[in-house]
Formats: sequence, C-alpha cells, structure tokens
Amino acid sequence: MQEPLQDACDVLASTFERLNGLGWKPDQREALRRYLCADLASKSATLHVDIQRNLWDKTHHPRLPDVVRNRIAIRSDAATKGRSQVGENPAPLPHTHRVHADVCIVTVIPKEYDAVLRAFGIDPQDRPSQTIRGRDFYAQKVTRRHQSDLSVYVTMIGQPRNGPCINACRDIFENFNLGACILVGIAGGRREKVRLGDVVASLQVHDIEGGKSKLRYFGLSEYVVQRPQDYRPPDEIKQYILNLDPGEQWQDSYHSVLQTYRTPAPGKAINEDAWTAKPSLHRADIVVGEKVLANGKLPRIARDNDEVYAVEMEGSGFASACEHCRVPWMIIRGITDYADKHKNDGWHVPASVAAATLTRIFLQRAYRNEEMTY
Repeated sequence: MQEPLQDACDVLASTFERLNGLGWKPDQREALRRYLCADLASKSATLHVDIQRNLWDKTHHPRLPDVVRNRIAIRSDAATKGRSQVGENPAPLPHTHRVHADVCIVTVIPKEYDAVLRAFGIDPQDRPSQTIRGRDFYAQKVTRRHQSDLSVYVTMIGQPRNGPCINACRDIFENFNLGACILVGIAGGRREKVRLGDVVASLQVHDIEGGKSKLRYFGLSEYVVQRPQDYRPPDEIKQYILNLDPGEQWQDSYHSVLQTYRTPAPGKAINEDAWTAKPSLHRADIVVGEKVLANGKLPRIARDNDEVYAVEMEGSGFASACEHCRVPWMIIRGITDYADKHKNDGWHVPASVAAATLTRIFLQRAYRNEEMTY
C-alpha cells in the first residue's frame, strides 16, 4: 500500500511547481494551493517521516500547515525569505526502508548520464525507478554468465566539483543499501600516457587542493607546497579491474553505442576519429582539483608521479563520501582532452561512451558481488 500512496503523493507534490504556469488569477491559484496542501497533508500522514520531508521540500511551499510542521519537524529560517527547510542533517532512512542495489553508477553531466543510459539499454523517456530530492534513478539488471544478475541504478549529480558530489552521495547512501558505487564520466589526460577516447580506471586518487602557501626570494613571489590527500578503492575492487580483459567485446559495444548518436543529427559534435577509434584501458592514478585546467600544465604531483594518467574535479569528494559511509567504490573516466586550451568537445560523447561501455563490461565480466573490506 505504501508504494502506490507514495506515487500519489509524488504527483501531488510535483503539481505545486506547475501552478504558476496555469494563467489563473492569484486568488484562484492560492485556493487551489490550499486544497492541494490539505490533500497532500492527509495522504502523506502514514509515510515515513523522511519521505514526507522530501515531498514537502519539492513543493517549495512558503507556509506549511501546522499539522505537517509538527509531524516532520521542519524548521523555519528567516534567512531563507520564508521558505521552509528540512533540518540540515535529516536522519537517514532505516535499513528496512532503503532501496537495495548491488551497484549505483553516478555521473556528473548530461553527456555522461546519457552515455551510461544508452550503454545499459535504458530509455530516458521511461519513468525513473526512484526520484530522491529531485534526482532521478533508473534501474537495470546486468546479466552475467556464471554469476547472479546485478541490480544497477544510474543517476546524475548535475553539477561539477567535489562539494555537489559529496552532497549527492550523502543522499544516495541515506536511501540505498549498496554493494558498490562507481563514478563514471570524462577527464583530462596526460598526452604522453593516453590517447583521446581511452579510459582510465582509478587505482588511487590524489586530492591536490590542500597545501601550504610560502614566500620565496625575499617575499617577492609566492608558491604552494602541495599536500595531497590520497584515497584508494578497496583491494577487492582494484583486483577486479586489474584482472579485467575487456577484449573485443568492449570495442564492439563502444562502436555499437556510438552509432546510436548518428541520428537524428549525423555525427554532430563528434570527432571524426572517434568513429574508428579503439579505446584502451589504463589502470592508473587520478589527480583531483577544483579548477578546470586549460593551460596544458598539469599539477606538480601529476608531472612528478609517473602513475598519474588523468585529472578531474569530483573524484576525491566521491571517494571521501564513499569511504565515510563504507561503500566500496571505483572511478572510471574517459579521456576528452589533454588539459590544455584545445578542449576537444568532439570527444565528450565518445569518451563518455567508452567509459560507460567499459563499466558495463567490468560489471559483467570482472565485478563480484561479495563482502569487501577497507
């Protein structure tokens, strides 16, 4: 009974967002808003308190009914201009209320998201399996030859950088019981190590934003001594990726998915070399910072560490959130450019497809659904 009731409440909550576009007079809209508010308050009364919080947060309602405010303990903050807010750290759902999934695949931007959906045979026009804090989750089964099928969920953060990634992961881990989480997308690469369209799977992640600022030459110039924070995926995950031989199956899958981008705009925004490319898999380290690099100068740690092959902006936030919640993790990145002024937008889609199809091959052929340790 709870699931149909929650669906009905979701529809009611989403209706609030469309009221301003109805073209009605303000008093008519306000009357309808009151009726909707009363209906939602009644229907949602038996749902879990955190589900109710999510529903009312969707409505952006400036003044919630007292019965609702007392029920879900939403606080009012003058700094928010009258908008009601959920408490800063809402309690996570009990384990019995969380969604079980073997793997959750997290993407950051629409091109990455679209590539993963295509690689896993998911139609984005279908209704999402879950919607949490406005973020859609699509579910798919991954069939494996000699092991049980995997339940996989796919979602998108929608914003780059580590901060939004940490917040999104917190929402995911509060609502899902996961066997593992994989960050899939694109990155810049080292010209002497990788080709455009290749894929880097992380063996270690270096966050380079920490450091100490010092003066030299009698205070005439300043430099930063980097003090990177390192993250390592569980040994089991590292072993799975080291053992993976994607072979021709990956190449075939890459080209098959890439062909779906020929319509309705043939070849638009896709580099011509990508159609005949044969991506390679590299197991290596990834450097993470908070700035987009376009000057061709990789951070010193990347230049000095021969194991660093890629640079991006979300991996350390993702790894930190996963480790904090003890969720096994992996990062898989397709190479779109060499962190210089030639940003090669024509490789965004191919690199996303290469990373997405490699992820599916990894889950089908190498990943094992078993207890892991840090």
